[in-house]
Amino acid sequence: MPNQSPRVLLIHHSLEWLKSTRALLRERGFYAVATRKLSIALELQSRYRPEIIITTIKFTRSKGQEVIDALHRQERKASILVIYNETTAEQMQELVAGSYFNSFSLPIEPEILISHVNQAWLHYKEKNSLFQYLEEYQDRLHDQLDWLAWKTHNKHEFKVKYSQALMANIRNTILQGMGLGSLITRMDLLQLKMKKDGDSYIVPQKDIDNIILSTQNVHKWLGNMEKINQALERHYELTEISSEQFSEEIINSVHAIEKFRAIKNHKINIADLKLDSPIIGNTDAIGLCIRELAINAFKFSPEASSIDIVKFESPLIVLIGVLNDILPMGGGITGVPDVYASQLYEPFYKLNNIYDERFFDEDFSMGIGLTIVQGIIQQMGGQIFISEITDHSSKVSQLRRVMVQLIFKKNSEQSKNKAKAS
Repeated sequence: MPNQSPRVLLIHHSLEWLKSTRALLRERGFYAVATRKLSIALELQSRYRPEIIITTIKFTRSKGQEVIDALHRQERKASILVIYNETTAEQMQELVAGSYFNSFSLPIEPEILISHVNQAWLHYKEKNSLFQYLEEYQDRLHDQLDWLAWKTHNKHEFKVKYSQALMANIRNTILQGMGLGSLITRMDLLQLKMKKDGDSYIVPQKDIDNIILSTQNVHKWLGNMEKINQALERHYELTEISSEQFSEEIINSVHAIEKFRAIKNHKINIADLKLDSPIIGNTDAIGLCIRELAINAFKFSPEASSIDIVKFESPLIVLIGVLNDILPMGGGITGVPDVYASQLYEPFYKLNNIYDERFFDEDFSMGIGLTIVQGIIQQMGGQIFISEITDHSSKVSQLRRVMVQLIFKKNSEQSKNKAKAS
């Protein structure tokens, strides 16, 4: 059956040769179809999607490279074997290197022909294994992201826009910089540069090195997907957090992302974080939120600017603010419109589609770190908002800044007592 055996398309003027070769191939486990006309060959190619094509290169209306190009337009992955004779030998020299796998002249011994076909089949599998992996990976990625977006949306009762923004952020990140887009582009360039040398191809070492690097980055994407999956599904146990635990967790979280701070040489100012009374939350969750918000501030603020972490406290809540200067966007939207104050997943990637490769190694380097933070804060019964403010403390001029506000609830009993006392 055609879906169980390697498929071979035979194209030649000799009906006798087509019949004998088709019978030979079927005897050796291949599924073979044959025709004498290029137009019918293109129809058969569209129907059966053969992995191997054995063809002559001279027809009434088409010849040489035109034939190869026509076959590639239908299916660029197929391995093409070219048949030539004395009349078409000169046209062989005009064929573009790399546009076909191999060639042979007629007559040819059956075992030699089978050897050519087996080599073409092996070439097809090796050539397309990476493309097949990428296609399957993209399908799995799309399904998983759809599921994660729906599950998180349902669990936290986010708006319908949540899933759309999540998908847009990840798709944008994957297709930029060092992701899948880079790997696919480099593979296409390699096909144009490779030169045939007998049964092998000669390719520039730099191109191979770039492909290896891109492949390593694809593996990093896969690792990040697992981190994203774990973060979205994790349930945090809530406990009472003392003033010492709270301030220590925030300071340790800032120290943990030193390599990202150094990228643009930011200065971090941390205010007094001492609390009058404990809050309810989870130290791991708070640490993750601070790391993600600080990294976000690094990415979307100017070089060598200041990041401020401040605290405000009332008898019922504690508010942690992360402030950063606004990085001007060339052609994009600068700052944060009021409409996005409670939509953490919107302001940065959705509005401007920015991707900075220098932050490639962060845990959630797909544009959804803020979305994860939003879900975590809701688990702890808190709230999170983002807004643009005007900082009047500058001696030079008023500064436009972004402020992310994390609101934590205090222990209910102690909060009530504090409120009564005040």
